[in-house]
This record gives sequence, structure tokens and C-alpha cells, in this order.
Amino acid sequence: MEHGGRDKVLLLQNPNLQPFMNLAVEGFLLENLAPYSHALYLWQNDDTVVVGRNQNTYAEVNPDFKGYVTRRLSGGGAVYHDVGNLNFTFVSERCEYSVENNNKIILSALRNLGFNAELSGRNDVTVEGKKISGQAFCLRANACYHHGTILINSDVERMRSALSPSKLKLQSKGVASVVARVGNLKDWDPDVNVDKVKVALAEAFKEFYADCTVDEQVVDLTDGRIVAEAERISSKDWIWGKNPKAKCSIEKRFDWGTVQADIEIHGDSVTRLEIWTDSMNTDWVSTIKHKMLSTPVSQWNRLEVEGVEERSFIQVIVGILRHPEDVVRRIS
Repeated sequence: MEHGGRDKVLLLQNPNLQPFMNLAVEGFLLENLAPYSHALYLWQNDDTVVVGRNQNTYAEVNPDFKGYVTRRLSGGGAVYHDVGNLNFTFVSERCEYSVENNNKIILSALRNLGFNAELSGRNDVTVEGKKISGQAFCLRANACYHHGTILINSDVERMRSALSPSKLKLQSKGVASVVARVGNLKDWDPDVNVDKVKVALAEAFKEFYADCTVDEQVVDLTDGRIVAEAERISSKDWIWGKNPKAKCSIEKRFDWGTVQADIEIHGDSVTRLEIWTDSMNTDWVSTIKHKMLSTPVSQWNRLEVEGVEERSFIQVIVGILRHPEDVVRRIS
């Protein structure tokens, strides 16, 4: 198979089930991929909800959920992890990053196990129409990662009770609940287990990079850099952020994701703006927040924006509320 890069790749496994340490490894790999051009990291979390980088945790997690709650670096929606689920993370140099190649490895592994797996939508893998894997992405200057889940024998009822997904998202997919959309590989093959899927992914990765030296390792969880990152991402501020009582709340579903916004306005100025989204592109949120916070509300409809997400967001704010001037009069 064709691919570029140097002749050394990393296959990394992790026996730990604690989410903060496991997610910290992803951040570590983004900053310390060398001397490898590519890596595949296989890992699991126990009883955990992981929200996307720009999501509102309060809106995504059932308040009665008693397991782990954490936030990842990538965009996308909230997911539930348990020991019946296997997580994969592909990390590559920016110049070598290819989601297409990574998906070839995933599909090859699943098909070698006898599953008729297909790509579906913007970031799902399905078997006979049921979602068995969701994916998300994090892009940095020097390296990128593409990660996701594979449901093997996950507790779907626990998943349903843990997540409080946007009603807009469910309606747009034409389903009644999270449970209706997902399936476990166990549903098609009672003999499949996490270890078999791990082996299949590892073998597919090594086959794809057959012309490279594959370095197989187990995560060193005593590495001070990983420990420090785990401490950072386990903080309340990182996971929960703020949940303001805003005077204006908006939610809208687009082809590229769902956006929620809470806004406080005094006079012609914004005093607070919170934006949550499960969109894969995370960069636009900080850009549009800066523009809106530094622009009088009455001038929002004249803002110059470049990205599809920015433009869509501004159109919703101005469209739903008719005119920025009306917002000022209505809630000031």
C-alpha cells in the first residue's frame, strides 16, 4: 500500500483504564511523536463520558451519572466508554496525516474478523446500518491525531443513561434515542471480544506499514510529562468550564455539527459569550468569539467571516433574532 513517511512507526498499547491518564497519552504523542512518522495507540476507559473540546459538559452528561467525566482535545460529540469498548488513536506527522489511510486500516481489521463494516456520514463506521464506531480529530502544527471508538460488548443501556444528547441532533438523524443508533460487534458475532479486535487492528496496522520498522511498546504511565498532562485535564475548569445563566440561548443543527450559544448583552456590548459545539473543526470557536466580543452587537451582521462554521453561526444569530438591534432592546 502507498504511504509516505520515514521507516519507523509505533504500535502503543495501554492496560490502564483510568481516562485522565489515557487521554494524557494522546496529548503526549501529539507533542512527542518523533522519531516516528505514525503511531497507533490502543486503549480503554472504564465507565467514562468524554465530551468534545468545545461542548457544554452540563448539557451533554446526565446529572445522575456517577462515573468518570472528562474532556478531550478533539471536536465532535460526547461519547461513552466502558471495558466493552476499544479506543484507537492514530497519530501522524502533519505532512503524513491521512484519515483515509487510517480508515483503510480500521475497515481491513473489521472485515478480517468477518464484519461487513462501512464508512457512514461524516465520522461513523457502521455494520448493517448500526453505528459501531465514531471518530474525531485534533490537528496541530506538527502532528495530528484521528481517534475513535469500537463498540464490542459495551453496556448500551448504561450509555443511554449517561448521555443527555441534544434533541436537535437526534431529530436530524431521524431516531428516537441514542440506543436506536448503535450496535455492538457482539450482536453479529457472539465470540468476538476486545482482545480479538486489538489483535486485528494491530495486524492491519503492521500490514499497512509492512515496509516500515514497527516498534511495539506499552505506555509508561510513570513518565512525568504524561502525569502532568493527566493532572491538567482532570481539573474541574478543563472538564466543566462555566455554565452561565445567559439571557439569550440559541441551539441550531447544521450538516457539520450542532451549535449552542449562551449570550449576555448590556447595551450594545456583549458581556459574556459561551459557544459549545460538536463540530470537528474546533478553531473557529475562539475566532468567532473574539470577533463578536470585540464588535458592537448592532454591527454583528456586518462581521467579515471566512469559515463555513463562522458564517453559519452569524447567520443563525442574526436570523433567529431578526436583527442585532432587536436583541439589545429585548434583553437589555
